[in-house]
Amino acid sequence: MKKYIIWLDDMRPIPEEIDHSKCVWYITAEGMIKDFSQIIKYFNEIDYISLDNDLGTGNMEGYKVLDWLESLQIDIPFGIHIHTANPVARERMRAIIQRNGWKEIY
Repeated sequence: MKKYIIWLDDMRPIPEEIDHSKCVWYITAEGMIKDFSQIIKYFNEIDYISLDNDLGTGNMEGYKVLDWLESLQIDIPFGIHIHTANPVARERMRAIIQRNGWKEIY
């Protein structure tokens, strides 16, 4: 069974090399967190998530998805890729991943 890829970015489209039929695109962290809170039992069907941080003025930043996942205090079975161009946010996100022993995908 092919697993899903979750893409969070308000501007960058899903890259061509990713199978779009198994990819879900979110443009806000709020939307992603809302949906994820409903599908926790299906987390094993996710291959990885790919996160941007800067999601537009007035919107929650992408690192908040990782904060929310951390608050669940559960093992995360999928990988996490950070594709933000913001170096400070990238390190903040990487610290959350490392602190929890999650798998970062480069």
